[in-house]
Amino acid sequence: MSDEPVEGARIMPSVKRGAALSPSDAALELREACERVVVASLRLARIEANEVGLSVPQVFLLQTLAETTSVPIARLVAKSGNAPATIGGILEGLATAGLVRRERGIDDRRQVWVSLTPEGREMVARLEARRARVWRPIEEKIRRRDAAVAAQALEEVACEFSGVKRSADEPARNAVLRVHSEIVTEGTYK
Repeated sequence: MSDEPVEGARIMPSVKRGAALSPSDAALELREACERVVVASLRLARIEANEVGLSVPQVFLLQTLAETTSVPIARLVAKSGNAPATIGGILEGLATAGLVRRERGIDDRRQVWVSLTPEGREMVARLEARRARVWRPIEEKIRRRDAAVAAQALEEVACEFSGVKRSADEPARNAVLRVHSEIVTEGTYK
């Protein structure tokens, strides 16, 4: 990989490889790197979804459903941040494709529970296998220590973006995972 700048890229003249950054330069560099990762991640998500004939939101819901055995639609709405009608439409397409099953609640017939079918679990396994192949060269290029520092910085960003409340001594990763778990198990975002 070349150190030559990409045409049109913003260059920070005061920053040289290995040079110490001021806090504002470091924050700017992190923000811009995050933006590039988001754009690349969305591109990769579209490619993955297209390869299996699904939309990105459908893939997101399949992966969310893979984290549990069965979940009420209200929890999927809370986790995704989408309107109930939007989630309903996405689930309709997944049900038509035979990837999810919807069932009325036993105790509360108004509640609709969703789970993956065996075909849905197979689709998630295919997506995960592809993702592992994509990450393998990245893992080979990035040293373990560098990856841990980058992950910690990204967890801090995720905490701030999500408005996650945490104590001063709670690591950002724990806080993000705690809130994620609450959404999946309780269907609420606090």
